Amino acid sequence: MPKKKLRLALLSAQLLFAGVSAAGAQGVFAADCPASWVEGAQYQVAQEVLYQGDIYRALVTHTAYPGAGWTPEVGSLWERVRPAGCDGGDDSDGGDSDGGDNGDGDSGGDDGDGGDHGAGEGPYNGAPIPIPGVLEAEHYDYGAFQDTTPTNEGGALRQDAVDIEASTSNGYNIGWIEPGEWLEYSVNVSESGVYTMSSLVAAESAEGRFAVSIDGARAVEVTAPVTGGWQNWTWVDAGLELSAGEHRLRVTMLQSGFNLNALQFTLGDGPGPDPDVSRLWAGANQYQLAHMSEADRRKQLQAMKDSGLKVLRVFVTRRGDAPWEIQPKGWTYEEPLGVYHDDQLEKMDKLMQECQEMGIKMVLALINFAYAQDSNSVYYNAFGPVGMYRQDAIDAYKKRFTHFLNHQNPYLGNKKWKDINDVVLAWEIANESGVSLANENLSNDQKYDIHRNFLTQMAAHLKAEDPDTYVSLGIAGYDKYYNKGSADDIKTLGDIPAADIYTLHYYGGDLDQWLNDALPSVRQWGKLLFVEEFGKERKVGMEAMTDEYRHVAETARRRGIPWMFWRMGLRKDENTWSIMNDDGVWRDVVDPESKRISEIETSDPWLR
Repeated sequence: MPKKKLRLALLSAQLLFAGVSAAGAQGVFAADCPASWVEGAQYQVAQEVLYQGDIYRALVTHTAYPGAGWTPEVGSLWERVRPAGCDGGDDSDGGDSDGGDNGDGDSGGDDGDGGDHGAGEGPYNGAPIPIPGVLEAEHYDYGAFQDTTPTNEGGALRQDAVDIEASTSNGYNIGWIEPGEWLEYSVNVSESGVYTMSSLVAAESAEGRFAVSIDGARAVEVTAPVTGGWQNWTWVDAGLELSAGEHRLRVTMLQSGFNLNALQFTLGDGPGPDPDVSRLWAGANQYQLAHMSEADRRKQLQAMKDSGLKVLRVFVTRRGDAPWEIQPKGWTYEEPLGVYHDDQLEKMDKLMQECQEMGIKMVLALINFAYAQDSNSVYYNAFGPVGMYRQDAIDAYKKRFTHFLNHQNPYLGNKKWKDINDVVLAWEIANESGVSLANENLSNDQKYDIHRNFLTQMAAHLKAEDPDTYVSLGIAGYDKYYNKGSADDIKTLGDIPAADIYTLHYYGGDLDQWLNDALPSVRQWGKLLFVEEFGKERKVGMEAMTDEYRHVAETARRRGIPWMFWRMGLRKDENTWSIMNDDGVWRDVVDPESKRISEIETSDPWLR
């Protein structure tokens, strides 16, 4: 965002009031101590707090629930950064408060009112940023910046003078940019060569420009094009040559009018992936697994474990009869309405125990709308297709959810389902809950209002029952291609407050476009996103299936999005959408792709 320039006289007055002359301005924009950690507060990833004399940084977004003991001493939630010096950059090396040479051959800017914080206090994360890799703009070295205003105009993440705000893409961005400002980073280049530097930038109405210098030598200049909004992000590629070893990389702002989010360095030609790779994982759908024989269940779970698949999605719901299904016909957890059959739930209890043994997490879909519109659905019979969204139906769903979450698992020490956090990754409200609206004679706005109300109430109920487990929507996420008219588009649905995870069920179209449409909104709301379903029918042939699975898996990995394929199977029936652990799709795509992802160190926000 643009920033009103401060006049030198005003700045000098401020500095003199603080007991510092304008000529010695390089040290005045020092970091204040961050706020102290408080039980009950919500903390964003990378947010810093003061705790018992030290500065800690949050590794994940979380709420420090009262009584949970989630202090900064919990290593899975926080990391200790440094002792609480809280004095910003190193002032001893002077600086260029007069707008002179910043050390990389470019003019320091036209205001001359910023502080040059020199070499700083060291890398933001304690070690140089690795190249190839992603350089987050807000991760400049401690104290290594020059800014034209004394405070953080965006008020986010860090406590010094650099202007940082929350971003709709990739966490945070630098904004309020003015010519002459600069940021410096310690980097470590693993291999000499020509690199593609992809810059993630946004500019509302005018182009911006910045330069990148290595060890004081100008390497490349980048123009940020007009994108039509401060959070409308685009990648701009440029080439530069880097030598192996540790270097000082400086970004110097040459022209205002843009926001800077990140720099992605890729050895050789071509843009790099989106920068959320630490959150990647891969999984599989197998909705009737609980009702298979123990031998078949374990065969499927072992195949998942061997291939590095970490998450299993199953349905806690009745499924319509189909001749090619393995499950017993007619099984149900609830029939008639409000009468629950815990003997059937024990089959899910056993599957939970087996997943725990295998180290596999579970997403449990608690309703299945996609196959609800038939005589097998107790809810359809009671309420009808649109009636399934009425308040009396919603109240019945809530009772169902409460019963399930408080059901005790005899195979896991009689723990309630809502307390089995080491197995249950997420409660899913419903599978494709908008599908019953697809063929109804309602306006688009009416459909979205109905669906939004349903999801909002369901998510709030689940979060109240179990505040420690993710709530997933289970929606198709993009109804232009699949389930047309189902009121599933993520941007149109908007932020469902108690939900944590948005989902995409991809069966055709442009996956990159789906992600381009969904990701900015999801990240702006502070939520997670993954491709929950994708696949092709076996009758199209193994080659076409392999191409489709590879395309989706590679696209999701490139964009930093977890994926789950539809679905594992045991029978090679041409009329199914299943893949088997001994066929070509599994061998050529699922196994190598999921193993590749499983070697990446996954971060807590997903596989906690």
